[in-house]
Amino acid sequence: MSELIVPQAMFDAFIDAIADRVADKLAERHAQMQPEPLPDNTTFTVEEAAEHIGVSKETIYKLVRSGEVPAFKVGRSGGKWHIYKRELDKWIADGGSA
Repeated sequence: MSELIVPQAMFDAFIDAIADRVADKLAERHAQMQPEPLPDNTTFTVEEAAEHIGVSKETIYKLVRSGEVPAFKVGRSGGKWHIYKRELDKWIADGGSA
């Protein structure tokens, strides 16, 4: 078996070129591996929801009571209504009007 003799400078350049290609491939893969966004769990009170879409609190209460906009209560003694921002935004995007 014969040995292949390569000058050190050529060998170093070859190794550097391989390292650069590996780094480029890793960067491409990393860019493709975007994590899925976490769900937006921001909630509004009735007052905040009304302000967010530019309607009265009474309108928000009507939307919640009718089931057009999902909501849930937080707290004791009946609690306060809370509405997920994403649900309110979805209702608007779906053509909801107050």
